Amino acid sequence: MFRPQLARSFKEGKDDWMWEDPGIVADEKLDGHRIVIMGDRQFSRNGKEKGVRFLERGFPIGCKLDGEIIVRRGLGLPGGHSEVSHWLAHDESKLEVVIFDLIAWNSSSDFSRFSLTNRLDALSEFETEYSALFGDGVGTATRVYNYKKPFYTRIVDNGGEGIILKKLDAPYAQHSRASWIKVKAWDAVDLVITDCNAKPSEWRVRPGAVDSQTGQILPEGDHTESFKLGYVNLSYGFYDQYGKLRVVGSTGVTGPRAEMEQYVGKTASFKSFGRQYDSGALQHPVLIAWRDDKDPEECVFEFKEAA
Repeated sequence: MFRPQLARSFKEGKDDWMWEDPGIVADEKLDGHRIVIMGDRQFSRNGKEKGVRFLERGFPIGCKLDGEIIVRRGLGLPGGHSEVSHWLAHDESKLEVVIFDLIAWNSSSDFSRFSLTNRLDALSEFETEYSALFGDGVGTATRVYNYKKPFYTRIVDNGGEGIILKKLDAPYAQHSRASWIKVKAWDAVDLVITDCNAKPSEWRVRPGAVDSQTGQILPEGDHTESFKLGYVNLSYGFYDQYGKLRVVGSTGVTGPRAEMEQYVGKTASFKSFGRQYDSGALQHPVLIAWRDDKDPEECVFEFKEAA
């Protein structure tokens, strides 16, 4: 089974040299589904066959391309992993795939031992040779070799996740995090757990999909993972400038109600990827720690329109 290369997190101080090093290139980090195209078949990062219809367009047998399926830019639609899942099930015309690496051109070639510089040159030649396969939802990654920090700042300011810094002299190493480094914008935000009444997240499946928990074939539509049946999701909020506690959204922290109720009214610190919205909502909230040392009333957000 082919397993795509991964990236470790950027470490402030230790990795600062990468911003100015000419041996490092920066790709825009995309938020969607990782995909490996192998001829007329596609696979997820875990080796599961995807069966994306709009990619069944005649890529040469034996080619191996690494990329990401995202919601098409320019449509004004929200992006993200769950949104890609939705459009895969309902309307693939809302999607595009961005290719950022070429591992093999055909069954007799293997570029994985080549440097990234060589692979990107080969990818450019591949795109020229098979130009009819590109466009209309298939393209290559946006990257810069210089001014990497302004590139990162611009992406974050526009609501993107960040960038991937890649070593130009490194080979392609399956499932390794050695030469790719992800720089994602996030801030630690202290918030109040307001209740545990939110539903656990749901996911959509295509006809014939198999439930990973039960092994059963699922009909098309909405499904809540079986281990979450009966679970609840913690909601969060902030005190506004008038001292009123306002519910903003759900944290994604789920479990049996009896276990979740103990957190209601507590303060927690969460990661927020990208900028916090004017509504107070966080992008992709991730729990860092519980803050027993902070009074919930200190978690104040100045809403533009107070309740």
